[in-house]
Amino acid sequence: MAVEVEAKQFRAKHRFARISARKARLVADIVRGKPVNNALEILRFNSKRASVMFDKVIRSAMANAGQDADVEVNDLFISEVRVDDGPLAQGRLRYRVQSRHGLAPIHRRTCHIQVKLMARPEKPGATTKRGSGKAAKSATPQPVEPMAPAPVADRKSGAKNAKPEKKKSEKKSE
Repeated sequence: MAVEVEAKQFRAKHRFARISARKARLVADIVRGKPVNNALEILRFNSKRASVMFDKVIRSAMANAGQDADVEVNDLFISEVRVDDGPLAQGRLRYRVQSRHGLAPIHRRTCHIQVKLMARPEKPGATTKRGSGKAAKSATPQPVEPMAPAPVADRKSGAKNAKPEKKKSEKKSE
């Protein structure tokens, strides 16, 4: 019977984030399952407003993981991302006056963002040093052979290796 060691999880939350959950979930889908460094790079160049919030939450979870001496922070990946609906801001529904004495509700939505980080499970027999093993040997760049030039197309017809056209005078003599 094999003994399974549970991987440590590190989490961080941003509660009552002032954005709707639907908009925040678009960013959550982008970073889910990615390594933390790749996720932070993606968020840095993302134009969505929620990407700044996710950046802060991921960095907070990384700081929580940094408190543990056994964990390498750069080897973490995002194991779970949840975006849940929060309460309406200011605790109630507000209204805006519309035409003909009507009222339209204003929903000031909030959400709760939760991120969990986990270290990648190590495979049995894997080496812990970077740059050793089969993957490192195959990763060395191999010399590339120069490509042969492409065949030149016939200038008049545009077809490759086309037969030359017969002159009109040769057709009449036949």
